[in-house]
Amino acid sequence: MKSGREILTMVQAVAAGAILIGFISSAGGAICCASSQAVSSSANETYMAVVQSTQMQEPCPILDRKLLAKAEPDECYHGIGNPPSPGPPCPEGIPKVNQTYVWGMTKSEEGDIWFASSANVTCMAMASSSFVNLTPREGANYVCEYGESQYSPPLLPAQGDWRPPKIYVYDTSKNKLIEKTSECLAVDDRIKTTMGIRSAGSLGKIVIFAGPCLPTGSAGINLFAFRSDTKEYLGSTTLATYADIRKWLVVDGVLYTAVRNTSGGGSVLRWVGNLITPFIFEEVGKLDSEGVELAEHEGRLFVTTWPEMMFPPLALAGLYMSPPIPPGGLRAIHANSWTKVWQVDDYEPDLLIAATYGGGALASFKGYLYWGTMHMPHVAESLHFAIFGEPEDPEKHKQAEKGTNRLTSLFRGRNFGTRSQEITLLYGEEKLWKYTPNLSNPGTYSGTWEEVANNMGGVKPLFGPSGFGNPGNYYTWSMAVFQDQLFVGTMEARISVSSSPAGGDLFRFIDSNSPARPESLNGLGNPNNNFRNMVATEDALYVGTATMSNLVPDSNKPHGGWELIKLTAKPPIPDVDPLPTLQAECGITLTPPTASRGGCAEEKITATTTSPLVYHEPGTYTVTWAYGYRGSAPFQTQQIIIQDSQPPIPTIDPLPEIIGKGAATLTPPTAIDNCVGTITATTTDPITYNIPGTYTVTWTYDDGHGHSVTQTQKVTVELAIDIQPGSCLNQLNMTNIRPLSVLVLGSRGFDVASIEPGSLKLGREGILASVAPIRQKYQDLATLPSGEKRGPYDCPDLGRDGYKDLIIDFNAQEVIRVLQLREEKGKIIPLILSGNLKAEYGSKPVKGQDFVAVSSPWPMFFQQGPSAITAGWRNWGELSQDLINSYLHDLHNSPLWFYNGPFWPYKSIREEKPAPIGAR
Repeated sequence: MKSGREILTMVQAVAAGAILIGFISSAGGAICCASSQAVSSSANETYMAVVQSTQMQEPCPILDRKLLAKAEPDECYHGIGNPPSPGPPCPEGIPKVNQTYVWGMTKSEEGDIWFASSANVTCMAMASSSFVNLTPREGANYVCEYGESQYSPPLLPAQGDWRPPKIYVYDTSKNKLIEKTSECLAVDDRIKTTMGIRSAGSLGKIVIFAGPCLPTGSAGINLFAFRSDTKEYLGSTTLATYADIRKWLVVDGVLYTAVRNTSGGGSVLRWVGNLITPFIFEEVGKLDSEGVELAEHEGRLFVTTWPEMMFPPLALAGLYMSPPIPPGGLRAIHANSWTKVWQVDDYEPDLLIAATYGGGALASFKGYLYWGTMHMPHVAESLHFAIFGEPEDPEKHKQAEKGTNRLTSLFRGRNFGTRSQEITLLYGEEKLWKYTPNLSNPGTYSGTWEEVANNMGGVKPLFGPSGFGNPGNYYTWSMAVFQDQLFVGTMEARISVSSSPAGGDLFRFIDSNSPARPESLNGLGNPNNNFRNMVATEDALYVGTATMSNLVPDSNKPHGGWELIKLTAKPPIPDVDPLPTLQAECGITLTPPTASRGGCAEEKITATTTSPLVYHEPGTYTVTWAYGYRGSAPFQTQQIIIQDSQPPIPTIDPLPEIIGKGAATLTPPTAIDNCVGTITATTTDPITYNIPGTYTVTWTYDDGHGHSVTQTQKVTVELAIDIQPGSCLNQLNMTNIRPLSVLVLGSRGFDVASIEPGSLKLGREGILASVAPIRQKYQDLATLPSGEKRGPYDCPDLGRDGYKDLIIDFNAQEVIRVLQLREEKGKIIPLILSGNLKAEYGSKPVKGQDFVAVSSPWPMFFQQGPSAITAGWRNWGELSQDLINSYLHDLHNSPLWFYNGPFWPYKSIREEKPAPIGAR
């Protein structure tokens, strides 16, 4: 069996390669099966059967359409071979529209759309292929006159339907179409030697058009330059080095294009001209065949190619990748550093059919590079028959038509040129027909067809069959990213405009995880349209169409000729309209509403806003939601009402009385609010009190939302007193003949001299009688208690604090008798010192409290030591454990407090004779 390389050599040997390349290059992907006369009846039947069995998803357009301009009839057709007459109007005959293709299109710096048209491209494409009979043909909406055209001679029959191309600019600021062809002709007539203007590019103030020369003239491509701001024609030239040119691309301020070289192979060119000398180029990439489409991806330039079969070495179509684009762009030093990262036989198992593939449009989208393929109906079939002979058996003929037929496939990839390179088949076939010839019996068409796995390992397409599920889609003709979606336009080769579906398909990818969704399946409303060019701006997608139809038999029906269509985003339809007013207690976090993109229920747009999404403060707010792409219109407004209907609730109610010994410092209480949470109270009253007395503090809880709650709290500051100062035990012996001393402590905020000494009494709760002191003394002896307690006692800290204290002595036996303490032996009893402040201080009543341990005589315990004390108390069963522990603490830690005589703690008091009551 011959190898694929040998088969390709056979192709060259029978000159089918020249036929093929002539067809593809000059036709530019034209529709070849234009009518039932162009294909066999069996192909007709097969096509229509597939159309009828294919269930296409109904389009849900998200774009509004506006026809900006359309090719107008420019001749009156009187029948094949008859000279056309000027018109329209056409007194006789029917209007004819020769300009059928928007073959090159670009957007200028000013936002204008520059484009060029070409005439009757389909007729010339079919004539370029020798398997199509050059017999003139006429259908309901088209005519190809070939050699009977009034232009042949001097043109060859294959170019008999040629007309000079035209150049236009659509001024977007004035919404006006301006034809520039006459300005070109006023300077030179090079446009009359141009087969068609296939290419357009722009950068800064320059716009360049280009297209192949007519085959009857000199070889090369013709270029035309304009200044975009003034729309001035700058001139033209012919570059004989190149045979074809298609697309341009600007990357980082550098303009690139791809060409087919006259000597074979292809090149990538960088424009290095200016407004004075606009036709200067630098070769920055070498390709094995013609470069067609360009895209920037992953910091590199990518180019799809078409097959090279006219010049050895033979080359299949594929995908080329440049080296990383450096600052300033690619230069000549990078020309030999391009890599072919994909080739059609990486997918197609039949190498003869692979030789008829062309690279289609490509674009970078969502981290992937997308690219499609191009197929001309019946080209692979014709080449197949040219190599292996045409079968006479109708069934074999039908099988050959089926086996060679290919629809456009779509791929995507990323991480090109690395070990993690990833290429995915999005639309294609898991299995493809492959022909194995019987080389032992050549010319008898005795080979076999079989379905084999694709060369990607038989991988299943991710989203669907080739042609996007439409058996008429042979070419992925254009791509553009618009409003964060990838739009893909196809060329649909159909039998007639009455076939269903009719017109090229426009698909869109909304993300990298979902299948393509149809935007239009009927040529955007004109069943003659196919999508040749697309140019995206921020707010519009401009589409330049192409068609084979060139007759206008009925002005009330869509007719042939190119169209320039502007697509803009339809206003999203809010899912809820109007938006409800939202009311909330305390606060709310908003959930952005959604809308259907263009009315497509399955496509949701989440609204954005510059307003906050979280609201806590009571009030009425208006939020503006935007649904448009990049925050543009339309908008919806929504009212938000936040309220707080509940006042704070105090954590503790009522507040407990605060009793301080010598001083009181308050801790603000708290409340719980349903909106704010914990609120700490505030007050205009002092929170620290040093002067003995009773006070009322008013606390306020304010939630800041109009609700305020108050609470009052009673604060009592007692005298800080210490019975038996110097000891925390405060033992009162029933036989004690020493005075019972009580220390009243002064402090920074309280002067003990403000007490009326004669008002002081020592009493006990529940006993009406009280005991008056026998003497008093003022001396700085101690500080206020530190807070440490031993049992029930508050123990003042020893040491002077700079504030004088009051020492009062009471007759101990009188205290025992009057306060009935003999009955309380073994208990700890609180005693209360009460009195009044002096008149100049308001005669305010004051009091203080301390505890005494009531006990029997101690000497018997002192003689036996500390260990016996505990035993003695326990034997008595009269003293509490607290009393025992307190006494033991004093005994162990303050032995100097005890001596052979009666207990008296302070040397200064023992040695000085106390003053009488009332003396100072």
